[in-house]
Amino acid sequence: MDIKLILKQLIKCNINSPLEQAHFLAQCEHESAGFKHLSESTNYRYKSAKLVFGKYKAQIEAKQREEQATDDSFCPQPWLFDLVYGTRMGNQFDGVNDHDGFNFRGGGLLQLTGKDNYCKFLEFANNHGHRLSLSEITEFIRTDEGAILSAIWYWQTNQIGQFALLDDVVAVSKLINCGSIHKPDSSVIGLTERINATAKYKQVLGLTNN
Repeated sequence: MDIKLILKQLIKCNINSPLEQAHFLAQCEHESAGFKHLSESTNYRYKSAKLVFGKYKAQIEAKQREEQATDDSFCPQPWLFDLVYGTRMGNQFDGVNDHDGFNFRGGGLLQLTGKDNYCKFLEFANNHGHRLSLSEITEFIRTDEGAILSAIWYWQTNQIGQFALLDDVVAVSKLINCGSIHKPDSSVIGLTERINATAKYKQVLGLTNN
């Protein structure tokens, strides 16, 4: 994805400070694996699914036995995401049947997840010149424009910019990764990489020498 396209959208949404832009770019780069992944991967092996979704380990193990699968086998979809997401974050209580868990899986540069967030982003997108339905937003968020706009919505809704302007990369990282600043530093996944990426984009945007 072209960084210039992201900067253009940031400016259109009144994120004009190079310091805030540097923090935004760094977090988005990390969350999207270098701006390459605009949708949460559906390819979870049983071994990794049991680690990532530890709360549901018993159900995943039961499914693995039912499928007579090995740890290296891929979990079936939409079953897995319906299990782990299907009855929370605004998804329907019968999410395992209507596939809300799968349909509203992570999407965009900051991996927006859950029907509640998708509905709120839908309103934001339509207020910025789009005319989309809820079913269409699940595809739009996985386009370059939608991925950027969804990240901007999340950033502004959660007032992350105030910490970016203080150059507080730890607080910014907590809000992105944990949803709260009231978490120990060790709970932020990839904190070192986020710090390094922020330093890189400060240099790209002319905030540091060399």
